[in-house]
Amino acid sequence: MIKSFSSSANQTKTLDLDIRNVLAALRRCAPNFETIHCLSFQSVTPKTEQEWGAWCETTMRAKFLPVMRDVYTHALEAHVREIMVIDNTLAEECGIHAEKCCREGRRLLLSQIAPQSERALQKYLQHVETGKSVAHFVVVYTLRAAVFHIPLSMVIKSYLFLEATIHARQSGTHCPEELMEKFYRSSEGASSKKLRAA
Repeated sequence: MIKSFSSSANQTKTLDLDIRNVLAALRRCAPNFETIHCLSFQSVTPKTEQEWGAWCETTMRAKFLPVMRDVYTHALEAHVREIMVIDNTLAEECGIHAEKCCREGRRLLLSQIAPQSERALQKYLQHVETGKSVAHFVVVYTLRAAVFHIPLSMVIKSYLFLEATIHARQSGTHCPEELMEKFYRSSEGASSKKLRAA
């Protein structure tokens, strides 16, 4: 259960509604999200809030956000070859830290039936099965979001929520209020940056 970080009744109502929308997007993009044990963010010290802020800047905004934006655009235009290049490049840039993300990406991709009408997803799946693409989780997550026509701003927000809740589950605690505030600020900031770059 996630605590509200607002003392205002009106703000709490807005937050609850937003959480419902985020969870709806998350269930569409990653139906197996409750079984995911680790992705990119990991806190190795008690200073979770500072580490989360640093991760949002150095990984989410610097690496994942451009990938999400480009994969989403290419998916809508069925540019599978471009998605493969982005996928493999992201894994190379992340180095050894990409192993867990690729493992979870493959698990997500192979556990769900790709609609026959979604040619981009079908072709990408074939390339992953033959080892031509690595299936980084961020790429698979965004590709599925495009299939379901989930707005990119919600894709960003739901992915951040997933990273935060995985950490909370692994650490045995609820997400602290400060971390949730950073989550919302980071997601809105990432969306604004994307819109400015478009």
